[in-house]
Amino acid sequence: ASVLEREGFDVSILDCIGLSMDLDGVLSRAGEIGPGLIGITATILTIDTAYEIGRALKKSFPSVPLVIGGAQFCANPEETLEKGPFDMGVIGEGEETFLEIAKSARSGKISPEGIRGVLYKKEGGAQRNAVRQFISELDSIPFPSRHLYPPLSAYRPVPASYKKKPVGLMITSRGCPYQCIFCDRAVFGNAFRAHSPKYVVDEIEQLINKFGAREIRFMDDTFSMDVKRVHAICEEILRRGIKIPWTCNTRVDRVTLDLLKAIKKAGCWQVIYGLESGDDRMLRAMKKGVTVRDNRNAVLLAKKAGLNVRATFVFGMPGETLESIRKTVDFAKEVELDVVNFF
Repeated sequence: ASVLEREGFDVSILDCIGLSMDLDGVLSRAGEIGPGLIGITATILTIDTAYEIGRALKKSFPSVPLVIGGAQFCANPEETLEKGPFDMGVIGEGEETFLEIAKSARSGKISPEGIRGVLYKKEGGAQRNAVRQFISELDSIPFPSRHLYPPLSAYRPVPASYKKKPVGLMITSRGCPYQCIFCDRAVFGNAFRAHSPKYVVDEIEQLINKFGAREIRFMDDTFSMDVKRVHAICEEILRRGIKIPWTCNTRVDRVTLDLLKAIKKAGCWQVIYGLESGDDRMLRAMKKGVTVRDNRNAVLLAKKAGLNVRATFVFGMPGETLESIRKTVDFAKEVELDVVNFF
């Protein structure tokens, strides 16, 4: 949305959760807007809803191009396009690809041929265009258009994940080089890329001053992938005198005691580790790249730094047994965790 606005497009976002909006509400609001292009995003958990909304919008606006994007489409593009009412879909990052689609639509008629990163419907089946390279300089992307959303106060954060409301969410990096089998990397790929420390802290200040955030949650897959960058972010937060609590997700093999102390000093009060299992055999099966000992050590380091620890575990991966489940439960009870999520 922010990239489109920068290029002079009039953009609206309908977040049905924040707006407490049902399908009739979506159709009513869409009628008021009179869209020239519609995009829908979906995960595997929301794809059926996306089909339903898409069909209703297509019926109401048959001549308006309908585009699908998001994790589910990127992971399974041909099947998703075939089953849904969508004219085309964006594979990978959407900023540059969707901008090209929008420019094409503004000219009068979309010509998806030649737009990199697009899969589109064509007589005889779906046509996949050339791959679009990932964006290397993330600072070239403007801050998210949060003004198009309901106020932060309309959202309810996950319990035990915050100290103060409203909470502003940020994603400061993209791409993960790890190979955990439960995680799909079709949207952002394997190459790690990140916003600069200045960009990150500028966005924090905008969230506080413009949108009233009283806490920040960094939603990066692995916030501390680049340890030097995180130290620089912490130093910049302290230099500007920003006093706001925040949390982050990270891996147990991407933390040190010095780093954990640094983020604590800069306002972090809780780290979220994906511990996944208390059984080394299952961690190997998941291709997690760490051991139970690594998990235990990272929790100890976080507690030593004065941080709360929220941990996530996964049950039912291929090879799971009652014995490995019991090991995981016992491990979760044994180590000093503040909050535990079992998936």
